[in-house]
Amino acid sequence: CEINAQDNLGQTAAHYSAMHNHVDSLKYLVNVNHIDLFISNNESKLPIHYAAKHGSHNVLNFFFQSNLTIYETDIHGNTIAHEASEYNQIDSIKLIWKMNQNLFKKKNHFGRTPIHTVR
Repeated sequence: CEINAQDNLGQTAAHYSAMHNHVDSLKYLVNVNHIDLFISNNESKLPIHYAAKHGSHNVLNFFFQSNLTIYETDIHGNTIAHEASEYNQIDSIKLIWKMNQNLFKKKNHFGRTPIHTVR
């Protein structure tokens, strides 16, 4: 079985682990199986985007402690701050703010900062 296999949405096991806050599974995939956390899905979203979108705080902390880049954007230019803001993930927003306030100044391809995406 290919550890970095993607489904029809382009998502890997890392995307789903991040989405559902399965930090222990994600650590296993990274440390034992060496899964690639930089494989993007069909919308150019990385697992860290899903952690922010779904409020997966343990996974976000793991990504931050692993010194993963947090500046990657999806096909719309959205950062993890856009994802957390759009889906009203307050604790994720606070955590991202603590890690890097500059992400909240970044505009996506539509000229919107994360504050503009709050529903």
